[in-house]
Amino acid sequence: MIEAIIQSTNYADLLAITLPLNKRHFDRVRVYTATGDKATKKVCSDNGVECIETDGFTANGAKFNRGKVYNESFKDLKEDWVCIVDSDIVLPEDFRAK
Repeated sequence: MIEAIIQSTNYADLLAITLPLNKRHFDRVRVYTATGDKATKKVCSDNGVECIETDGFTANGAKFNRGKVYNESFKDLKEDWVCIVDSDIVLPEDFRAK
């Protein structure tokens, strides 16, 4: 079982291209985005994947704190393996076959 964690804030245009291609490789997909990012929420909804809004990216005055959001996401792991995928990456078709 493999879970994907994707951070996508203000990249809904790219996520709309990559998510449909990548989601088939995973048993669970969670996308983390900034609170209020409606475009990313719509892409997730259209693709049937979880979308978690968080203020973690800018907590404590940070400009963009990816690490904090990853730490948040690791608290809710349900699968045996986790794959961190950027929202602008397309995995190869045979990703799970290797």
